[in-house]
Amino acid sequence: MKGYFSAVVLILLFGWFPSLASGAYLEDGSGGDHHRQSSPTRPYLGHPDEPLHPFQPPFRKPFPCCPEATFAQRMDSLSVGWPWVHKQMILYPLLGRDIPSPHFCSLNDAMAKGWLWIEETGDASSLWGCNRSGEYMFLMVGQIVAGGWQNRSLSSDVILGPWMERIRLPVFCVEKGRWDGRHTSFVASPGSSPSSLRKRLAGNATQTEIWDEVDRVARHANSRNHTQDLSQTLMTSPYLSEVNEYIETFRNKVLPGHCVGMMVFCGDRFVGVDLFATNRLFKDMRDDLVGGYAWEMLGQRPSWWKKPGRIQAQQILRRIRESRVSGTSTTGEGTGLLLRGDKIQGSGIIFQDGLIHLHVW
Repeated sequence: MKGYFSAVVLILLFGWFPSLASGAYLEDGSGGDHHRQSSPTRPYLGHPDEPLHPFQPPFRKPFPCCPEATFAQRMDSLSVGWPWVHKQMILYPLLGRDIPSPHFCSLNDAMAKGWLWIEETGDASSLWGCNRSGEYMFLMVGQIVAGGWQNRSLSSDVILGPWMERIRLPVFCVEKGRWDGRHTSFVASPGSSPSSLRKRLAGNATQTEIWDEVDRVARHANSRNHTQDLSQTLMTSPYLSEVNEYIETFRNKVLPGHCVGMMVFCGDRFVGVDLFATNRLFKDMRDDLVGGYAWEMLGQRPSWWKKPGRIQAQQILRRIRESRVSGTSTTGEGTGLLLRGDKIQGSGIIFQDGLIHLHVW
């Protein structure tokens, strides 16, 4: 009995005495710098002499682990609006809610403000890109930059984060007859590649196939130049005024506040779909897209009796939704997206768990 009582007394003494000592130790502040350590009974909450912890930037959301789910969620939220028609082009607005995402600066605006710096890498299939601003930038497949050793067109969507430096931009040459350093810098070329070329850029085309398509576009546009430059071909074509008429017509249409993309037909032939994260981003890209699709309409006769109805547009939207999608690596921020379905294919980009752009043809 005495042994049991002695054990209890010892436990109480050795358990109670250190806590008393540590409490007194913290209160009188003795022991030099040892007062910064925490005690079992009084957690350390900082010392008045210590500077405040520097501000930490907000946590950046990781890349989506399931592009299929992100794609399905976006497609399930869409509906087809009433069509807009001008000559051969029939345009169905795609209606849906805006996806929470950063505000993106377009390539044209970024280069006009001096925020986007582009330089040669020494390789015709890539360029250095540098974001010199605190804004996010969205560069769309098919957009053209002129200068350097030869003019190029982007072969995929690219998102550049704030202050992102020396990122390799994937490009194709669209000026076969020039390789010289007469231009040391790049500028944004007005407009975008024709939709027939844009789908080859986004696909698995080779440089030779791109040059062949540029040559076909030149014949179709009835415009030639000695360096086989796509930008000059489009700007000097006798059909340019007709293309600008398409752009002006659809620019004057009042977009619904929840219009986030468009589906385009030439008569009853499906041409393509472009879908964006927000109404604002779609507005920024609309003129370039309409101009690119307008080149497909040249030489085609209006066929009002073949006008597709909303049911046909909804069926195509359903086919896109049922297509197989997979994620892929991409330059800059985000995750690339590849789509393969029933007589359709496409590409796009996902960022912060949202589908930023999808191009289907």
